[in-house]
Amino acid sequence: MLRTFGDILLKHGLALTQQHAALSAALEREETLRARAEAERAAEQTLRAKAEAERDVEQAMRGQAEVERDAIRRSTFWRLTAPLRATINSFKGRR
Repeated sequence: MLRTFGDILLKHGLALTQQHAALSAALEREETLRARAEAERAAEQTLRAKAEAERDVEQAMRGQAEVERDAIRRSTFWRLTAPLRATINSFKGRR
C-alpha cells in the first residue's frame, strides 16, 4: 500500500511539474509578446516625432524662402529689371 501511495504521489508531482512548466512557458510567451508590442509602440512614437520634426523644418525652410523671395521682389534691382523680364517672358510665350 505504501508503494502504491508513493506511485500516486510521484505521478501527481510529475503532473504538477508539467503543469507548472506549461504555465511558465505560456507566461513567458505573453511577456515576450507584450515587450514586443511595447517596443513597436515606442518605435512608432519615435517615427511620429521624427516626421513632425521634419515637417517643422520644412515649414521653417518654406517661411525662410518666402522671406527671401519677398526681399528680392522689394529690391531696387528687381523693380529696375521688371521691364526686361516682361519682354523676355513675352518672347517665351510666343514659342
